[in-house]
Amino acid sequence: MRRLLDSALSDEAVTVLWRTASGRSCVDEAFDADGRTWLEQVAQACRERLAEIDPVCTPYLSPARTDLAETVLREVREATRTEAVEVRGVVRVLEDVVTTVDPDLGFRLLLEILFAYDVPVTDAQRVRYQALAERLGYSADHLDDQLPRRPE
Repeated sequence: MRRLLDSALSDEAVTVLWRTASGRSCVDEAFDADGRTWLEQVAQACRERLAEIDPVCTPYLSPARTDLAETVLREVREATRTEAVEVRGVVRVLEDVVTTVDPDLGFRLLLEILFAYDVPVTDAQRVRYQALAERLGYSADHLDDQLPRRPE
């Protein structure tokens, strides 16, 4: 979250990304917050809660793993060829997250978008996603049949 907040992405790009990943790609009258403002509110709530639980804890943001950027970028481009994701105008923003913010975050957001819109993936994609998730340190059940299957 901190990387996204501190990134050079425009406020509009962060908002498009948040709305798409949360399944709110169009304006939701009940919740129409700017994405960066909303993320800052979440970050503040987390800091306050952490201060209550462990006042001496200092959060550490490890460096982004850039070694998998090309692999993640390939998966983003392949997965977003479908109209379901492309129509929502998020492809370029996802690519920017992968290349300028954090490939791990870009992959997590890709998965959230695929989940949110029930975008089916092939068995070959699923195997690649599981291998990539493992390399990024996700738990074994992170992708546990959450993505709908698409015949190859």
